Amino acid sequence: YTCSDAWNLSSCSYDNINISTQDNTPRSLFFKLDGTKLYELGDADAIYQYNCSDAWNLSSCSYDNINIPTQDATPFDLFFKPDGRKLYEIGDINAIYQYTCSDAWNLSSCSYDNLNISTQDNTPSGLFFHPNGTKLYELGITNGVIYQYSLNNDTYTCANCTDCNNAIADASAGDTVYLNASISNVEGTCIDFNGTDNIIFDCQ
Repeated sequence: YTCSDAWNLSSCSYDNINISTQDNTPRSLFFKLDGTKLYELGDADAIYQYNCSDAWNLSSCSYDNINIPTQDATPFDLFFKPDGRKLYEIGDINAIYQYTCSDAWNLSSCSYDNLNISTQDNTPSGLFFHPNGTKLYELGITNGVIYQYSLNNDTYTCANCTDCNNAIADASAGDTVYLNASISNVEGTCIDFNGTDNIIFDCQ
């Protein structure tokens, strides 16, 4: 749809543009923030990746021949961390699952972290994160309720430039990265925050 008045549903009209899904019973979709990648969650227990050559133009999106299996036999929704390095899945087995993507926004690089938490609803159907990662919201069918979670802050340690940059990339708002060794023989600054906000970097 195109909305002549931004975020005003009454101004939105159908563009007569559609593309076929990879799954016969698709359940959810997610766009990369710049509109160049599209992800489809299917009932066949898989997540599929599309490339969009013209950002936010669905007619330019084509399947990348990339998919990964879901952890839940009946997945309902997915969500990516804004930097594309974390992927979350919510499913009918009453759990939310976390993946790490070593190559941001590249689904083929995403692997399950063996980390999940139980949902509040017996039939969860949607999830959404606050942009800074400190709040999580779950939509439940059984009770017709939206649930809010507060996420505990994590700590990371690093001893060299590479480890610190990886830890900063993995960290979310409110997390702390501790440098526990001296970095020598490095000219200039080797720690790159990449525009990351609200992360504490402690040189101790």
